[in-house]
Amino acid sequence: MDTILGVSTTHDSGATLVQDGEIVAAVNEERFNRTKHYGYLPFESIRYCLDTAGITTADLDTVAVPSEVLRTDARLLLDADVDTTNVSQSSLSLLKKLTRESVETLRRASERNTRVPEYARTVTFPDTMSVSLVNHHEAHAATAYYCCGHDDALVVTLDGLGDRLSGTVWHGRDGHLENHKQWDRTGSLGWFFGVITQALGWWIGNGEGKTMGLASYADPDPDAKDELREILPRYEDGELADGHDFSRSASWEVHDTHHWSFEEEVDFVTGIIEEYGREETAAAAQELLEDQVVEIIGSWLDRTGVDVLATAGGVFLNVQVNQRILETFDLEDYFIFPNAGDGGLPTGAALSAHRHTSDNYRPFELNHPYLGPDITGSVPEVFEDRLLEYSRPDDIVERCADLLADGNIVAWCQGRMEYGPRALGNRSILIDPTRDDSMDRVNKRVKFRDSWRPFAPSIKEEAVEEYLVDPTYDPFMITSYAVREDRRDEIPAVTHVDGTTRPQVVRRSVNERYWRLIDRFGDRTGTPVLLNTSYNLSGDPIVCTPEDAIETFYNCGLDALAVGDYLLTKG
Repeated sequence: MDTILGVSTTHDSGATLVQDGEIVAAVNEERFNRTKHYGYLPFESIRYCLDTAGITTADLDTVAVPSEVLRTDARLLLDADVDTTNVSQSSLSLLKKLTRESVETLRRASERNTRVPEYARTVTFPDTMSVSLVNHHEAHAATAYYCCGHDDALVVTLDGLGDRLSGTVWHGRDGHLENHKQWDRTGSLGWFFGVITQALGWWIGNGEGKTMGLASYADPDPDAKDELREILPRYEDGELADGHDFSRSASWEVHDTHHWSFEEEVDFVTGIIEEYGREETAAAAQELLEDQVVEIIGSWLDRTGVDVLATAGGVFLNVQVNQRILETFDLEDYFIFPNAGDGGLPTGAALSAHRHTSDNYRPFELNHPYLGPDITGSVPEVFEDRLLEYSRPDDIVERCADLLADGNIVAWCQGRMEYGPRALGNRSILIDPTRDDSMDRVNKRVKFRDSWRPFAPSIKEEAVEEYLVDPTYDPFMITSYAVREDRRDEIPAVTHVDGTTRPQVVRRSVNERYWRLIDRFGDRTGTPVLLNTSYNLSGDPIVCTPEDAIETFYNCGLDALAVGDYLLTKG
């Protein structure tokens, strides 16, 4: 059995275990140490992956790292003499694209003499460990291609910057990724949108979703668009026609999270915000971003002649970009890897490393995100240790459907945790979407965030066409769609100001218990839809364990908490 551990030690660090090409376990370290976007040594993620498979590090064939150079923190993690092999598939080594100065800087950093004290090391590796290095963007491409379920696909990756590249284009055929195009920092659409996000007062790498949501509250101002083009990388016919030489980013690290800052560009955008307004500037930036992404993808679809698209990289967490892609192109299928940002890199590194040893490896269909720790094992003991009064209803689904139909806010924790930034029915906060006040209640009482921030629905698959315009099967809540006009008043709490929503389509065979909950709620209300948001407070990672669930439950205005078959209520 080919057993590969993918690990990442940069922002959103984590681990993935792949055995014979199958993803067995995957998680990001933030879920264990409770520091959002944690970016250092993922010891607990590694231990979880190994425990899930019932193996130790001695059973690993290789450790796959999504980087062209083994950096200091990765060496610190392994604490072993390592034999590194670059297994990137591209016909031209992406390492050769780096400047000599950049490579030497990384190599010098990788040779620093530091160690982790034994009391802090929860995982050890054999004295000699094989390490496979995979280019950052090839790791993104591998998540998109090998999980899309199609042998022939156009693969596009776009983010801020990784291994000195901001974007790549690939043609996936018969299990092989052939690289067609690479862009350096001057083509970074991720940095462009990140600069807008920082100028609006939010954290680059975390707040871009806020920028996207804010954009819906105004029409793009043509003059604001013209001014923003000054810092916008411009693409034409699938090529970078006019790049932007971004100023050198400053980096601030706190609690092992990374904060980037582009002061020159931010000063420029701040002036535009002052002249045209926050919403108008966000709307202008969103439209410019969409235009450039569509320009890239359209040209390369024409060149390759394929009608299947697979994408990854942080830019593709933008659900309005994904909606624009679906509305613009006649695609047989469009797959976005659900953990599209750098949190998904360990998976891509492991899949790419497996392909290196298995010539007949082919893409498979990733149909669910439930790859994290199971929450249900020790629930009664955790409740009893805290002297909590709990119940075990005859049917937890029926009981929670009653609570939701009565207007309660219910935290719903079941089985294995989702991999990626979305809660998809196993670590979720739920409420009735038909009530006008549901959005405000969750924002004010539970999430403690801006009142304008939108929420998304979970819809059972059988009802999706009743509510959405031209929907596809989207189990990962990663694309927005227009809500049918005759249904918008029915589900106001999950219909954004622009008439769109970001749905999770729930298939019964994928998540039986969650599907039943939506179905039973529909029996009571006539609406087989639930407002679903991640189970966390603003600024915190999604809950992982029963202990996390209890702490969050008593630290906000939730009415009920269901963990497995057990129920906690207040009052």
